[in-house]
Amino acid sequence: MIERILADLEKIAGVTGVLVTGRDGLIIASEVSGDTDAEALGALATTVYTTSENSMKELNKGSTNQVIIEGDEGKILMVLAGEAILVVLTEPTVNLGYLRMEMKKSVSRIKAALG
Repeated sequence: MIERILADLEKIAGVTGVLVTGRDGLIIASEVSGDTDAEALGALATTVYTTSENSMKELNKGSTNQVIIEGDEGKILMVLAGEAILVVLTEPTVNLGYLRMEMKKSVSRIKAALG
């Protein structure tokens, strides 16, 4: 079920990889290219997301809804999906509005799949 959700996201123009990691950094499912170390990405994403949550709390800015990292060669988007984190890798030109809408739908599906 989760693999299908990731495959659907990966079909979006500009998406280059997708994974779901647990809050412990362990990969639940992934669809990333061979040159991307999914295990390292899962661990890094968990650290970044958790740090963002702690920063938002420390600054009294409420809950973290999404983390977006933009670089010269692409973006990394992260969003909480129950007790997991959905991570999407993209090209720089991805349509962020459309992707964020699809990620929101996917979060509901991932939560249901993980029960």
